[in-house]
Amino acid sequence: MFLAVFIAFLACVVPASAQGGWKMYQGDYFTLKLPPGFEVKKSAPVQDFEIFTVTNAGSTYAGIYVGNQPTFPKIQRDGQNDLTMFKAKDFEMISVWKDVQLLGREILIKLERSDWPTYLHVWTAVLPPDKLSTAEKIVSSVTIVP
Repeated sequence: MFLAVFIAFLACVVPASAQGGWKMYQGDYFTLKLPPGFEVKKSAPVQDFEIFTVTNAGSTYAGIYVGNQPTFPKIQRDGQNDLTMFKAKDFEMISVWKDVQLLGREILIKLERSDWPTYLHVWTAVLPPDKLSTAEKIVSSVTIVP
């Protein structure tokens, strides 16, 4: 219940006017909204997990891991930036800040499944502020498919 409410809250953060022309990507385990010209590419480096990248014009904006053993957090503290963390029963979010500017975000969701996959891990790529804003909107639009 909490997860559904939190995801609904994140969706509200992105104004409808900013999503004009955005399309829905439907995967096996999640959906997300993509701006015009963006695409999702899937790779399966080994048999027990899948990696998806959200790209536009050769630039990666976000990554998504589906599997049972995520590397979380991917973000490492460098001593120059601040980390904020939000943690609930089946949900964790880490944000990296330089003063009041968001530098990156990643989210780990424990799926309510007994078989593969048991985790969904989504993150923004390292991007300049104008592109990071778009990446954050994409990451915030992720919805779990039951």
